[in-house]
Amino acid sequence: MKTKNQPKHLLWHLIVTFILSNFITCFAFASPTLVSVSSLKGNTENGKDAYHTCALCHTPEGWGTKNGYYPQLSGQHPNVLIKQLVDIKQGKRSVPTMIPFADLIFDKGHQNVADVVSYISSLPMTPNNAVGKGDNLDLGEKLYTQQCESCHGAKAEGNNEKSYPLLQGQHYQYLLRQMQWIKQDIRTNGDEMMREHISAFKDTDMQAVADYVSRIKPDKNKVAESINWQNPDFHGDFVSVPDSTSSKTVNKSKNKQQ
Repeated sequence: MKTKNQPKHLLWHLIVTFILSNFITCFAFASPTLVSVSSLKGNTENGKDAYHTCALCHTPEGWGTKNGYYPQLSGQHPNVLIKQLVDIKQGKRSVPTMIPFADLIFDKGHQNVADVVSYISSLPMTPNNAVGKGDNLDLGEKLYTQQCESCHGAKAEGNNEKSYPLLQGQHYQYLLRQMQWIKQDIRTNGDEMMREHISAFKDTDMQAVADYVSRIKPDKNKVAESINWQNPDFHGDFVSVPDSTSSKTVNKSKNKQQ
């Protein structure tokens, strides 16, 4: 039997549904934060497709390039990746070439970001990252222990909870360039204490620290079995930015593009 209150109940139900729907939509596309994204459970399987956007520069394996122009992303802590993406999206970290790619990822909602970050973190790291000359490692170890270890860890393992990057296994030139940019106030989204420490470094200090850190190897369970490992989630005809240190790779990529 129908009652007089049913139309009111139906109207109230529609209003509540509309409000919840808009709340969910707004949450998905609202200005992102580390908390809003890290609170979501990333789906590694769903992150495969989104990672194709990143692989154009960082390579399908996530190993970046040995010349340090593109950093290695594979194996990095999820919160670190999220923080950097959010900072780029919000203009706190100036990386002009990354802006359109970050926009593509965020335009599909916060869950998409959590998914791609989960996927990147699961990728095995390169067993052959680029290192420096090795001529001042004692100084590098001393400075790292005194100035960097308290945040990044004794083995440069970083800290996911605090969003401190894992530095081990990263390419030498990338590590050096980031320190140079921090000292020059080009990169300004870093921890204030880190900026103070690096601002006091001489050029030789930064080179020594970057060289030392680049030689700290990740745990074996985080590293690919071979330098020849290829990401099975990508087709053989996928073209990414070549490593300019390898003429063979450059020529191969050029041939594919023709």
